[in-house]
This record gives sequence, C-alpha cells and structure tokens, in this order.
Amino acid sequence: MDMSQYLEYFMSEAAEHLQALNANLLALEQSPDNRDIFNEILRSAHTLKGMSATMGFKQVAELTHEMESTLLLLKDCHGSVASEVVDVLFKCLDALQVMISGFEGDGQRSQGSGAEDFDCLPLKEALKRLQNLRDQPSAPAPIEDYPPAPVKEVSIQLNAYDLDLLGTAMAQGYAAYLARFSMAQDALIKSARVYMVFKALEEQGAEIIKSEPPVTDLEEENFENRFDIIFLAQKPVEDFTRVLNKISDVSLLSLEKLNQDYLRQKTDRPEHPSLSTRTVRVNAERLDSLLDLVGESVINKTRLERLCLPLNNPDIKEAVEHLGRLTAEMQSIVMKMRMVPIEQVFNRFPRMVRDLSRELNKNIQFNVEGMETEMDRTVVDEIGDSLMHLIRNAIDHGAELPEERLKAGKPEQAVLRLTASQEGNSVVIEVFDDGRGINLDKVWKRAVGFGLLAPDAVVDESTLIGYIFKAGFSTVERVTDVSGRGMGMDVVKTKVESLGGSIELESRMGQGTLARIRLPLTLTIIRAMLVEVGGEKYAIPQAVIDEITLLAPDQVRKLEKKEAMLLRDRMLPLVRLSELLQVPDTENGEAGFVVVVRKGDLRYGLVTDTLVGLQDIVVKPLGKLLRGIPGLAGATVLGDGQVSMILAVDSLF
Repeated sequence: MDMSQYLEYFMSEAAEHLQALNANLLALEQSPDNRDIFNEILRSAHTLKGMSATMGFKQVAELTHEMESTLLLLKDCHGSVASEVVDVLFKCLDALQVMISGFEGDGQRSQGSGAEDFDCLPLKEALKRLQNLRDQPSAPAPIEDYPPAPVKEVSIQLNAYDLDLLGTAMAQGYAAYLARFSMAQDALIKSARVYMVFKALEEQGAEIIKSEPPVTDLEEENFENRFDIIFLAQKPVEDFTRVLNKISDVSLLSLEKLNQDYLRQKTDRPEHPSLSTRTVRVNAERLDSLLDLVGESVINKTRLERLCLPLNNPDIKEAVEHLGRLTAEMQSIVMKMRMVPIEQVFNRFPRMVRDLSRELNKNIQFNVEGMETEMDRTVVDEIGDSLMHLIRNAIDHGAELPEERLKAGKPEQAVLRLTASQEGNSVVIEVFDDGRGINLDKVWKRAVGFGLLAPDAVVDESTLIGYIFKAGFSTVERVTDVSGRGMGMDVVKTKVESLGGSIELESRMGQGTLARIRLPLTLTIIRAMLVEVGGEKYAIPQAVIDEITLLAPDQVRKLEKKEAMLLRDRMLPLVRLSELLQVPDTENGEAGFVVVVRKGDLRYGLVTDTLVGLQDIVVKPLGKLLRGIPGLAGATVLGDGQVSMILAVDSLF
C-alpha cells in the first residue's frame, strides 16, 4: 500500500507528539510523582512508534521503542539517575526531530538533510545501559494499561433510498451486513486504517451502502474511536471476519446479517441530523491566496464607494453599503482563520531554558503566561528567533550564579518570565529577568569607545539603553558560545520593526531587565489614517495613533530650536511631515492637523496638511529598491488606483 499520501498527516502529528514529549518530560522532571503526566508521555511515545512503523520509518520506530522501554525507569528512579534518564531522552527527541524533519513527500529522506546517515546506535546503547540499571527489567506496559480514551457509540441512520436499495438487493439474493469497528486509541493516521477496511471489503466483492460517520468525515478523520459500515455481499460472514481481523489497530466488534425486521425498525425511526463539528485541514498557502483575494476586494470596495459618491443614488448607495458589510465580514472570517495561538512559539523555550541554565550552572525558574494569545500566523512564524535571543541574553547576561544571588541577598533561584497579552490591535510580549540588570556605566564607556558619544556628553538613561541596539555593541568582556559578540540586539530590533512593531528595554541595576515588544495582530489588512502632505497621501497605522487635534499658528512654541505645542498642560514635540519626507510645503503655513503618535514611551505630534480619513488598507511589500528605507513600512493601493506609502513611526524619526 502506498503510504506517501499520508505523509503530510504523519509530519503534522509527529511534530505535535514531539512537542508534547518535550513539554511533558520537562513537567515530569519537576513533578516525578505525577502519574497523569507519565501516562501522557507513554501514550505519546507509543503512538509515535506505531505511526512510524505504519509509515515504514523503521529507524524512527526502533529508537522510539527503546525510549518507551527506558521511560519506565522514571517510575522507580530519583535524583541523579532520573536526571540522567531525562537527559538521554531529550537527546533522543532531538535525534527524532532531525530524522523526521528530513522526510520528503515521497517518504524518503531529503538529500543532504543529514537524516539519511543519522547514527542512532550511540543513543540506543545509552538507552539500553539505562535499562540495565533496574534490578528486574520489564517490558513496556501495553497501551491498553494506560487510561483508555472515551469511546463514543455510533448508529447508522438510513433514509428512504437506502432502505429501498437494501430491500431490493435482499430480494435478489444479496445479504446485507452491519459491521461495527473500534479504532485503537493511539491510531492517529485513522483515515489510512479506514481505507484498509474499505479496500478489504471491496476485494471480497462487497458493495458498501453507507457508513457512520459518513465517508467524508472518515476521510478527514472527523470521528473518535467507533465507526459502522453497512454493505451488501454474496459471501458468508466467515470470509469477511477472517480478512477484517487482520487489519492492525482496527478491532471488528461485531458483524451481523440484517433481515427485513431490521429494515422495518429503521423505517419507523425518525432521522436526526448529525451534530458533529466538522473541521478541514487547509494548506497555509491557500489561506494566503484567499487573503490576497480578500485584500483586492477591500481595495475595490473602497473604489466603488468613491465612484458612487457623486451619483447620489440611494439604491446604489444601499448596494455599496451592503457590499461593504459583506466584505468586512469576509475579511474578519479570513483573518480569524489565520490567527494562531502564540503557544506555538512559546513551547520552544522551556526546553531551551532548561538546557542552557544547566550548561551555565544557573538555577532558573521559567514562567510563561498568555500562551493562548492569538496573532497572525505570519507574525508568529517570524518572531520566534528574536524571542529566543532575548531569552538567551536574559539567562547569560541577566541571571546571576546561585552563589552571587545569595551574596546579593536574593533567592538562589532566578526568575525568568515570558508573557504575552493583547492590547487593542497589538500584542505585547515581555521578557523579564530579576538578574543583575544593565550596567549603564559600562554602556556609557563602550559608547564613548565606539565613538557614539563624546567623553563629556550628558545623555539620559533611555538614550544610553538605546545604544545596545547598535550593531556590534556589547558590554560583555568575554565572548561565549551563547552571546557577547554584539550581533544580536540590532538584528532583533530590525526584525521587530520589519513586522511593524517596536521594542524597548527597561532596566534597574541589581533588580533586573524588561524587554517589551509590541507587534500588530496582523500584517496584511490594517486600519490606517490617510493624511495628505504636499499633495501626496500617506497612511499612518491606527495602532500607533493616540489622538488627532487641530494646530493653529499661535499654538506653536520653540523649545531649543525645535517646535512643540501645549496639549493638555504638557508640551508635545512637533514633527512636520513635509520636512521629514522632503515634500513641498502648502500655503497653510504653520496651521494644519496634528496626529499624535506613540514611539515607545514618548509621544510626538506629526503635523499634516489634511486628513483624508480612516480606511482599511491592504499592506503591500516594498520592492528591492525601496526595501530597508527608514520610515517606510510598506505601500497600499487606494480606491482611485493611487499608491500610498505606509509610514513606520518607530523608524521615521
């Protein structure tokens, strides 16, 4: 049987089980007496072994089998032995990740991926050595000994056509059979098992009439453990029982021959619609294409609204408004389809923190909050490496050694906290450690050494901390494998700003450091304020706008040769977009509108000539010639076909 068609399902399910094994091993290391966690680990390992064997991936199945045997050590071992077991198991999970990620669509390993020649022998020997530590070795407990998954009863509902077909066939000498099946609780590629059942029946000359759940649900794996099939055949029950009992992971519960009494009972029974929730796996590229089409619809909706303004026709106006509501609803649905929990990224870090803290001999308590926070899939895919660098920095630079913390009057265990929360149309991610903090004296000396500051310069704390984001800037005296080269924080800042976000640092010497990242929920369709400067239109994302106010010439003040205005008893620095963007001034002079925007903890007033209004815009990436220009986050096509630049406030000034 060709199993390549199921490789996509295998890769997806295997990735989930590897992640579950990593997370549960970490949890079991902290709570070794938790039987529920132990059962989950055994179930995941057993399932991964069965999946790999079914797909023909012998090396993966053999290594997982040895892991399953070694896992039983965790029930009896404590202290150093248990720690050694966990270390070896983590190395095995890393090896499995390498091997599984090397498979292609044809079920073979990718050329040059390293999986083809992966040597599992040292890991297998280490596992067997650990197994020999027990006085009385025992085989892995069968999966039936683990807490069973709930079994949902099913019942086939026949309509008038089905009953007529069965009655006619039975009158012509065919026998009608009802077969009831139960799927093994650990069988994840369930559609392949169902296919084998259908194929076995058809090879025996059976004609399948109906199944419950329906065939579409069986193919999409939208069922639990049970499924029933009614089929017609001219062979005895024994022939079907023999072939059906040979299918692995599928149990034939019963096979009975139906009679006319059964058909009469089904005729008298009312039909009930299926209430099961249906889900479909969709390729991410198809979602991207659908979102592109929705974006084009948004552009054309805006164009229609503009074209219909001079017509003043109530019927056309009503139709355009209805189209606008439909487009907005479609946009909302598609955006929700693209939203994924940030848990997908956060799950990578507990294992990394464990390994790195052990390598550096540091005792760290890692807390994660807000894993259910959802973001656009593109943002989640892109932000992982930046967060990893911040966490590694916090462990290496921030957290002190246990003896240093005790001398400083701190608890021996350092705290590292990763949190995510939604604020309006943005997601805020924070990485906090209660370590030594940033030494501003070292930052100042290094900035002077780099020529960034004059020796007699006086700068505030936020400016000093900002130098940390300069390329090559580092205050660490010794370069390690983890950090110290000064090649990370500038990359983090560049990546965050390329995603339309911002990053800021707060630190107190001896108390800790907080890195705060603010990112948009989505990168594709955003709400923006269109402004006009020098006859050209620009878009400012609504997420960075605090308020908008009028500017009269007599409100402008001069502070150290820079313009400002008094807004609710506070001075607001003014930035004229005409000067910043180098476009011609208008005849308005100093009058205009002020768009108050946030840049970190500071607020600035962007002076514009005219406000066009709020619109939903589709963010288009800039070409190679314009990519990387400070102050530009992208472009959009307006309803009249004009291209408008989207301003990136964080890098604009």
